[in-house]
Amino acid sequence: MQKKIIPFIFTIALIISGFFALYSIGNVQGNARVVNYTGIVRGATQKLVKEELNGEPDDALIRRLDGILKELQTGEGDNNLIYLKDKVFQDQLALLQEKWAQIKEEIQNVRQGGDSEQLYQLSEDYFTETDVAVHDAEAYTERRVQHARWGLGLLTAVWLLVAAFVGFFTSRISKRQQEIQKIEDENRRKSEYLSVLAKQLQAPMNEMSELLYITDIETYELLFLNEAGQRTFNIKNFYGQKCYKILQGRESPCPFCNNDILKEGENVTWEHTNPITSRHYLLKDRQIIWDNRKARMEIAFDLTESESKKQQLQYLLDAEQMIVDCIHILYKKQNVERNIREVLEIAGKFLLADCAYYINIRDHSLVVEQEWHKDSKHALNIEYQSIPYEITQRWIKSFEKQKCLVIEDIEYLKEKEPVEYDMFKQYDVRCMIASSLEYKGEISGFIGLINPPADRVQHIVSFLQTLSYFIDLSIQQDIAQNQLAQLSYHDMLTSFYNRNRYIEDVQKFSKMDHEIGVIYLDINGLKEINDTYGHSRGDEVITAAAGYMKEVFPADHIYRIGGDEFVILSLHMEEDVFMEHVRRLKSIVQENPYLKIALGYRWSQHSREILSLIKQADADMYEDKRIYYQNHSKSPRYRHISDDGNDLQA
Repeated sequence: MQKKIIPFIFTIALIISGFFALYSIGNVQGNARVVNYTGIVRGATQKLVKEELNGEPDDALIRRLDGILKELQTGEGDNNLIYLKDKVFQDQLALLQEKWAQIKEEIQNVRQGGDSEQLYQLSEDYFTETDVAVHDAEAYTERRVQHARWGLGLLTAVWLLVAAFVGFFTSRISKRQQEIQKIEDENRRKSEYLSVLAKQLQAPMNEMSELLYITDIETYELLFLNEAGQRTFNIKNFYGQKCYKILQGRESPCPFCNNDILKEGENVTWEHTNPITSRHYLLKDRQIIWDNRKARMEIAFDLTESESKKQQLQYLLDAEQMIVDCIHILYKKQNVERNIREVLEIAGKFLLADCAYYINIRDHSLVVEQEWHKDSKHALNIEYQSIPYEITQRWIKSFEKQKCLVIEDIEYLKEKEPVEYDMFKQYDVRCMIASSLEYKGEISGFIGLINPPADRVQHIVSFLQTLSYFIDLSIQQDIAQNQLAQLSYHDMLTSFYNRNRYIEDVQKFSKMDHEIGVIYLDINGLKEINDTYGHSRGDEVITAAAGYMKEVFPADHIYRIGGDEFVILSLHMEEDVFMEHVRRLKSIVQENPYLKIALGYRWSQHSREILSLIKQADADMYEDKRIYYQNHSKSPRYRHISDDGNDLQA
């Protein structure tokens, strides 16, 4: 029952953790779609107003915006949007609906020849309110991500507590079993003692199947050896010979002899493995008077078979405890690879192997991830990538068929698989046992042992399979946690950090005090590219810009904080070096005729000024964008009103 409950508990732990992680990932993705479509409402409304002001009615776009707004409020529609359960966001959506109704009413007025100024002002107000809605949705998403992180951490802590309780419970059971075993051993000794006394009274000593002999305590001379003893030691004329020579094969008294502690009327019980017979005996000694001489009578009970079984049982209990210890290590909050390395060391030492390893299978090649060897002499250092393809394929097929690979003696391969035999011989591999690991239903790797004891192979296979099962679980849990972290802090298109990480890092850097450079970058004309050529072309432009940023600032923090907005934070970089990097970024971007950017930058010796630096860099970027669109009036994005009342392209 103990063996079953531990895997069951940790299986349930993994399943629950996995479902929780998948649920959290789904929430993050759904929230992200809400943020995205709220932004679409913002941009599409601006596009609609421009078209109406230019005399280009677009009723299809109006219907689409009606549908998106309704789906944002209800979660029901064709865009697979979820209902965001946030009062602030929903209140803002209600306000947007009211203003949207005003805009549609004003559109009809403009179409009938009315003044367009009111429509323009409504669109500007609407843009501001939709921007607030986007920020509300982002804030809600950030809170949900934080709740998911806390929840996963709490869930992990709960399962660790469960694991600790299981370990404590198992330890208590083990101690109780030991106490019961001690009581049973004591009762057995008493029973055997009474049995010996009964035989002394009821039957001649020679009829006893146990070994029985009597020696003189002072001279160590044999006074009596029953027939069972004579057959065992192959001797007839024993009388007067030294007991230590005949029974132990020694030339002097045994250092473990207990003659000096024997007392009349008391028995001394102990155990000993005889070097001549190689058998393990339970010995009962008693001081008696034999032919008017003070003598020692000893009866030897052969416990070889029961001792073997006891050792085997103890080995199984120790192995079970080893598995529990390994499970505790695998579920510690540490690096998974380091945990696997520690588990391999524990398993390798316990199972008396020369080497323990964890190997990954990538593109049908073997890659050593972790390896433990008991000393430098047994360091295999095998280049598994150089293993012939046919050997790798044979191993993979064996794992697919029976989940394990057992080579008890490589001599079996000498004729059948000579190439594999020569490879093993080169690295002094005599025996190998491996158990497969799986990921998404396919063999992903295996763990194994080199040169374990031949007489323990069958036991080791089951232990190794149990161990591989929990290693599999820990690897898959680590993958799920990394995927959640990736979604929480990274932009999927560019692999840069996202706005969530940007907000956290800005807060962190503002509490430090070191050199920092800030770059605020925006891609010009991205909306026109998306509208004209499609979003796939827009993604290509974003990816190209990201490549340039990564090329110039490979070791710095780069964030995609909006659809076409990026921020680069360069830490511990001197001003002249930072300025050179900025010039280089501008230079390589100018070489691409299809990519135009607006860029603002600032540098300071004190990172605690980061918020002010970002604000200034943002203002510089918008000034750079204003100049660009002033010189490229045919590429409008959205319109602002300058202080003098003139239209300003931005």
